[in-house]
Amino acid sequence: MKQNRSNSARTIAIFLVVFALVNIGILMFLKKSGNTSATQSKDSEIDYYVTTSTEEEEESTVETSSPDETSATVSVSKPVLEFDESKVPEITQDDLPNLVEILTAAGALKAEDGNGNDVSDEIKGIYSPDPNTLLRFYVTFIIENSDGQNDTVNSGINVTLTGPIIALKSYKLSVEKDAEFDPEAQILYAIDENGNDISDAVTIKGSVDTATKGSYVLLYQASVDGKIAESYLTVTVK
Repeated sequence: MKQNRSNSARTIAIFLVVFALVNIGILMFLKKSGNTSATQSKDSEIDYYVTTSTEEEEESTVETSSPDETSATVSVSKPVLEFDESKVPEITQDDLPNLVEILTAAGALKAEDGNGNDVSDEIKGIYSPDPNTLLRFYVTFIIENSDGQNDTVNSGINVTLTGPIIALKSYKLSVEKDAEFDPEAQILYAIDENGNDISDAVTIKGSVDTATKGSYVLLYQASVDGKIAESYLTVTVK
């Protein structure tokens, strides 16, 4: 009987030890799990914070720069050129070099910068004789802003003679280095105020050296009854 009690006590003691060990193991497992979760949670929060901060900064930069870019684009307006042929005054051969100023003063030609500001004094004109119609000139008017935006108008101007005229095929010409160049061949026609040919009376001052690159200016002149006709040709050797 005494031996049975001793065995029972030993069994209970072993059970308690095992129970205690199991509980200790469970607690250690839970503690380890808790630390890992906390570490993972902390790391996740840091990663999320850094990522979110970067994205917000990038979006902010876009939002900040975008309105400025839009504003800059909107502020640039294309210039507008207007030509009213009905207001063109009588144009003589002597008026051709100052054609833009004459047409602007007459109200036949004007330009705005696109914002309502007058920029007529910035208009440029290029003219050349119509090879098929005597005393008619092709004219191209150009207005351009600092951003390279432009507007052009092409028209034809009839010229009234008050004296002789020398019409050149072109008033600006480019030729290749060492190319042949004949200054007399650049004359389209030369006539007096009555329409008579005066080509033989034309003299050419200046020369063009096609062996040397550069810009050269030739002066074509003719005098009839004390009235002088002049035309200039700029030749660029390239």
